Amino acid sequence: MSVTPRFWALSLDLGETVWWDTPEKGARQDAARSRILSAVLVGPDETPVTPEQVSTEWGAFRTEIVRTGRSHRTVSTRHKIEELARRLRARLTVPMEAAVERFALAGFDTDPPTVNSQAFRLVGSLNRRAVPVIAISNTQRTGEAWRLFLQRAEMRFEFVITSSDYEVAKPDPKLFRAASERLGLPPNDILHVGDRWSTDVVGALSVGMGAALYRGLWGRHWDRDEGVVIDPGSHPEVFRWDDLGQAEPYLLERSDT
Repeated sequence: MSVTPRFWALSLDLGETVWWDTPEKGARQDAARSRILSAVLVGPDETPVTPEQVSTEWGAFRTEIVRTGRSHRTVSTRHKIEELARRLRARLTVPMEAAVERFALAGFDTDPPTVNSQAFRLVGSLNRRAVPVIAISNTQRTGEAWRLFLQRAEMRFEFVITSSDYEVAKPDPKLFRAASERLGLPPNDILHVGDRWSTDVVGALSVGMGAALYRGLWGRHWDRDEGVVIDPGSHPEVFRWDDLGQAEPYLLERSDT
């Protein structure tokens, strides 16, 4: 007789799991980042830096990153700002910490991602049960920016681990180990749920976490540079869910023991 696994904490992917957006929204968010950065940079002889100049240099920098086999989501916000300022021969007019915060939050007010109603219900229920919820995401935003956005959406995450903060991307075990260490729980006490086998499932299994492949937003996928969604069906212990609410019965709270 098989034993149903139980976990003490939930880890969620963000894009196409907790939220979704569109190519148009993504473009507007990129434009907002360029506007934010241009507003805090001045060029040689105090000449203004335009959003178009920022966008052009970021496009060139991103192309160089991709040619090395890396993802632009593994470039920290600080490094990105420093490199763009260097390329534009510009200097910041605000402290770096302020520039990082503004850049990371850009676009949230004008073009916020659409929150997945399934995630909203699940996270809210787990918050009420005092089950820890975190996120692990490949994203160019900072973890703190995402945590604040989700908090405004009335979802409490203990913290958000991002590829840009750690400068490596899922499925790198470093991100999953960092989540385990910050939670103070062994990996096999944590269930990670995400929409991509190659990043979420592979990464979670590499450190011994429970893993679930979430398929509920596969119809919302729009391809940037991460390939298509797949399910090789090669691991029978991996859950396959179309509704995030299917995770809840597998998560324990302290009063359950």
